[in-house]
Amino acid sequence: MTKKKVIYIILAISSLFLIASIYTNYKMYIHYSNASGKTQALFGINELLQYGYKKLFGVFPLIGLILSLYISRNKDIRFMSLFAALVSLITVIFSVFSIWRVFI
Repeated sequence: MTKKKVIYIILAISSLFLIASIYTNYKMYIHYSNASGKTQALFGINELLQYGYKKLFGVFPLIGLILSLYISRNKDIRFMSLFAALVSLITVIFSVFSIWRVFI
């Protein structure tokens, strides 16, 4: 498999997980805004139990980030590999941190 195909696969997987992470953050925001005051106070527990799988959305993009940074040493496809690394980094950030709190 050529390096260019690997970059396209990394870009596709990272984009897919980015969309899934944004959708999960949106669901968490809707769930939080529909909750009562007591439930909102304890929403961290609810977030961990119901949406704990969100952290797993960052595993494959993290591997893609490492691979795309390794491939970026090649001058032929440097722009595409750095773009794939940027998308992977954004996906990892969205999956690790609770971005839904920005929506409030």
